[in-house]
Amino acid sequence: MKSLNPKRIAAVVGGAALLATGLAFAGPISVQNVPIISNSGQPLVQIVVGTLAKPSDGVAAANIAAAIGNLAFTSVPVTASVNTTQAAKVLHAVIPSSAKYSLTNQQVYFNESTTAYISGTYSFSALIGSVFNRGVKTDQYGATKTLQSSSQYTYPEVNTITPSGVSMPSPFTTYGSVPFEYSVTASTSGGGVTFSSFTTNSVNDNILRVTPTQLPALASNMGANLESEYLWLTGMPVFDQGSNNNINQFNLTNVGGAYQAVFGNPIEFRSSSNGVNNAQIQLFGQNWTIINYMLPGTSSYNSTAGVSNTISLDTVAGGGLSLASSLEPEKTVYVGQNYSTGGAENFTVQVADIGQPNSNGISPAALKVYLNGALYNTTAVNPGTTAKFNDSGHNLYVKVYQTFAGLYAYEKYAKIQLYSNVVNVTSGNEFNSTYDKGWNVDLLWTNTTSTTSAGNAIALQSIIVFNTTPTYLTPGQSFDFIGSPKAYKLTFEQPSFGSGTYTPVSLKTSESNVKYINPGSLGENITEPVQMLTVSAPSSLSNAFTVGGVPSSSVTYDLIPLSFSNTGTFVPANTISADLNVDSNFANQISSTHPLTVKFQGLTSSSNTLVTATNTLTTIGTFTPTFPQNVKEITNITVSYVLPGMRISTSSAGGAALTSNTPAEMYLRSGQSNYNLITASSAQIQFNQNNGQRPDFNINPAPVANGIKVGNSYELFSYTMSEYPVPANQTSIDSFAVGIVNSSSASPTSPFILNYSAGASSSNIAHDNVTYETNTQGSTVIINAAQGFYSEKGSEVASISPSSVTINFARGVDMLNFVVSPYNITAVSKHFKTVGPVGIGQPVPNVPNVTVANVTANISVSDVSGATVTGISNLTAIPSVSSATTPVLLKNLTTSPLVVLNSTANPSSNLILIGSGFVNGLSAQVQAANNVTFTPTSAPVLQAFGSNRVLIAGYYANQTTAEANAFIQDLYASASTS
Repeated sequence: MKSLNPKRIAAVVGGAALLATGLAFAGPISVQNVPIISNSGQPLVQIVVGTLAKPSDGVAAANIAAAIGNLAFTSVPVTASVNTTQAAKVLHAVIPSSAKYSLTNQQVYFNESTTAYISGTYSFSALIGSVFNRGVKTDQYGATKTLQSSSQYTYPEVNTITPSGVSMPSPFTTYGSVPFEYSVTASTSGGGVTFSSFTTNSVNDNILRVTPTQLPALASNMGANLESEYLWLTGMPVFDQGSNNNINQFNLTNVGGAYQAVFGNPIEFRSSSNGVNNAQIQLFGQNWTIINYMLPGTSSYNSTAGVSNTISLDTVAGGGLSLASSLEPEKTVYVGQNYSTGGAENFTVQVADIGQPNSNGISPAALKVYLNGALYNTTAVNPGTTAKFNDSGHNLYVKVYQTFAGLYAYEKYAKIQLYSNVVNVTSGNEFNSTYDKGWNVDLLWTNTTSTTSAGNAIALQSIIVFNTTPTYLTPGQSFDFIGSPKAYKLTFEQPSFGSGTYTPVSLKTSESNVKYINPGSLGENITEPVQMLTVSAPSSLSNAFTVGGVPSSSVTYDLIPLSFSNTGTFVPANTISADLNVDSNFANQISSTHPLTVKFQGLTSSSNTLVTATNTLTTIGTFTPTFPQNVKEITNITVSYVLPGMRISTSSAGGAALTSNTPAEMYLRSGQSNYNLITASSAQIQFNQNNGQRPDFNINPAPVANGIKVGNSYELFSYTMSEYPVPANQTSIDSFAVGIVNSSSASPTSPFILNYSAGASSSNIAHDNVTYETNTQGSTVIINAAQGFYSEKGSEVASISPSSVTINFARGVDMLNFVVSPYNITAVSKHFKTVGPVGIGQPVPNVPNVTVANVTANISVSDVSGATVTGISNLTAIPSVSSATTPVLLKNLTTSPLVVLNSTANPSSNLILIGSGFVNGLSAQVQAANNVTFTPTSAPVLQAFGSNRVLIAGYYANQTTAEANAFIQDLYASASTS
């Protein structure tokens, strides 16, 4: 329901000036065509609060009413006159701007930086902790979190020909599996996920196909053979904590893939003239010519002896090819002309003559072959055949396609093609054992029958070159297809998580004397040295948390709250018996180095006045407080510092006791100066920055009574911060947890440290770590995460220290970016340029809906001694405006109030409805008439319905408050143009 509102932007930018002048203009004001204020400055609306509304709705209504009152203005005539006597006293010399300076044509220059993908590349994104499969291409990212078995996301290992379908066979069908090198383990190398292969059910390969549609450099139905090229990618983008390759950063592990050339018209090994079909194909962006064929099942080239059979819709792997790179294309060469290769080989072929047709009508071409200018060979080559020339390793192949003998010499020609660099390719072996180690080739063949019956596999259907040695990439690195020729590459981009994509949340421990309301049986206040844990977001995010329904930028806990109680009066005495106990793990912290001061306050029996007794203790156990007078009741006990499990009690003085409790949330009620405490387990604290979701934050005591032993210390509490992991898995909640451990320094003034992970036993608690817990793959995984760790959503463990931990919570779902491109192209470009000048009122280039509002500057003038002021009597006063705006008193507020309950609203009035139909009956009527509903995931509403209703509501209270604030901005925006 929200959109970018230029008026609202203008109101925010110019708000200070607008309010300082009491509005520049006075006139009728409306919002979304609903009249709000009349020309005379009187309100035309009622603000309606539901009878079931929370206090926050009333606050929102009050803020709107205040804004309307602030805008109640009307116009009055303005006149002016000059008091020349006073003018002479106050006027001073001012150097004219034209004399010393000028400020005109104010303009602004902008520095602009951009990142762009070069045209002709294919870019895609993947979740942290995922696998490349078709879910990446279809934006079904939830399907990439686990290995899939459905053909919707995978490619089957079958030999059926489906060259363009979704279920195109996996290029690893013949190999039998997708090469896999590095096991991905949730707790060490996968950041929460586990993968041990790319394949499910032995046949469904989780891999990613790149087609000519995505990467235009790949051939698409090219030539007579309808050749199409495909790239296949394998990989698992994870956060690797160091077990694989010891990188402790983002890692695309098990990266590999395959290149596949598919022939829509399979290439038969015989040509129409029954010779060898020297078909021209493209491999890795280069032109090649097939010189010879070794059919599957055969042992010699260009023979069908023992050839394998297959049905026409299937393929069989095997055989071999002799491939030559095409140096020069087919060309018509007349007698006496030369055709040269150039380059390092430097062959020249001259057509010397064309023989007369023999009895079969064949006219051979008489060729002279030169190497580096010297005649090397003379021979005759028949049309449809290929001649090979070899001189000390320099190979040249000459294919004669056609000859014409003609009657005259100038008519004679031969159509020839020159090529060299012949590579013998054998299915199942390395593509090129010299340059392409770890890249194997599979040749797939089919028959030429149009039926489903078996036939000889004499037609080449696919050439597959695939990687058998997976590797890994870190950001900035690339994977090449192949070693030689390098034609394509997959690049792992540097992550671009910026400060605007996350909310930093810090946990800090501190100690301070704070006064809070006694949670014990008595109503007095307690002032104690509180051991605080503060959880905070930036102060600018005033609604980062919702604490008991109230938005806040921080939450504070008392880790060891104290409560005081007594059972009333006792037999008056000036000396009483008391006892001190603390958690046994902390008893040694009370010592001569760190003595504990205990102060008792008692009510005297004689005069009902308060007196004190103070003891300084260096050990736990019994002690004897002594008062200056007899007391009949203990009214308070205070201590100089507090320790876990602390209890101070009296046995003879009415059972008075000061007792430590489980952690509590501290908050201030409106109008109070003393904090209230809520047991932490009962506090409802929601974090509002997780992409609109609201996972809980909470503090937990250790699962054992005296804490979990961590070296010489104990973890007494832990703090858990939850987040939803990925969009497709909203039922699963990931979390970070921090252990709260007593300091080994034995300082009672700051007894807790945060640089340990949380755990259920000492064996899984690690120093300088936090705990990351996820169950995105169906089972719970607990990880000790060090500084720099990223969750599957993109949240980062930003820092860990004894007194502070910061987690950068991703506001959305951060993804890792990849790009596939031709090898010789830099796929990602970064541009930096200066844009301008841009004048006032002009749009900022490349930034939609933004113009330059104003340019400010400071100008100083010096050297004005001796200046005089004359002509004062000639001054006249001319008002700059004929009228001025003045505030207007609102009328009839007692009989026609501005803010009303929905039960007393005037239905015929223009109404601003605060809150949804859950709390406001009139809102329910508008929702029913306009089919508006509210759910936990629906967007809030700020919208006019008809000409006399404005609905301001959200499912949550803070959403309604935010929309009310937005309405006020719209109101000011409308006023600025009225």
